[in-house]
Amino acid sequence: MTATHELEKTIDLPSNLTLQSIRFEEAIVEISEKNQHRFRLLGMYSDNVEREINDLAGVTYTIEFPNIIALPNFEIVTTNIPGQSKLTASIENLTATVRYDVVEDIALNQTIIADYFATFEQTGPIDLKWKSLLEYNSNEFTLESSLDNINFTQINQQNALGTSYDVVNYNYTDNTTENLIYYRLKAFDTFNNIVFEETIVVDRNALSNPEFNIEKRFTIYPNPVLANNFSIKLNKGIESFSLKLFDITGNLILEQNNLSSNGSNDVEIQLPNKLSEGIYLVQIKTNEFVRTEKLIIQN
Repeated sequence: MTATHELEKTIDLPSNLTLQSIRFEEAIVEISEKNQHRFRLLGMYSDNVEREINDLAGVTYTIEFPNIIALPNFEIVTTNIPGQSKLTASIENLTATVRYDVVEDIALNQTIIADYFATFEQTGPIDLKWKSLLEYNSNEFTLESSLDNINFTQINQQNALGTSYDVVNYNYTDNTTENLIYYRLKAFDTFNNIVFEETIVVDRNALSNPEFNIEKRFTIYPNPVLANNFSIKLNKGIESFSLKLFDITGNLILEQNNLSSNGSNDVEIQLPNKLSEGIYLVQIKTNEFVRTEKLIIQN
């Protein structure tokens, strides 16, 4: 099975030059699934100068096994599933091929729940919301409620997506009149294993505090991070929390539990040494919520 792409962009070259040969900069690329690679197609011209010709008019790209890799534009290959595939470039009677060995990324073989929290008013229903960043062999979510944080009753069940690499939002509205109530969310995989379990508390009395912000419960600063540390600014009333730092593919980089504000709303977090530049995910868990925010690291 193959897929062919023809490009229409052109590069500016003197009219008296002729193309002698073409090649990819890399003959073999080993890369993980759900990733991307910038390739370079190079052409040797009659003036003995090699130029990048990814977007040269007349170049045709053919993909072997397009279920493994894809070509969204003239410079990026995206990977889908593990396997081996080839990208071939052709122009006139010249051809070049690069092989892609796509390997499994075990970091994707997990379910990551990024957010789990509630929105509510002094009276009326309570809206429970949660969001998955990754789902791997996920089967279902169950939501339970309790008035004493001991005895729980299931109030909702929702089917999960199986395996998904997209952000998925879930929600449930509880038409309760209780002022203090606990909610436990569980995620099960297809083998009935619990892959996520967290309990949050909803206290309507907290709304009487003018400094309570139900939407923005913590702030990360500075962001981007230029040094080896950053700070978490918490809403008043949050005395302790746990923190997880993930890279963009879901690998756990740092985990710290039972962090305390010690009377201050600002907590400094030391980063591991030699983190690469890029986007990371900071997950904060308290008794009231689980929330995840992006953190940009610049060296």
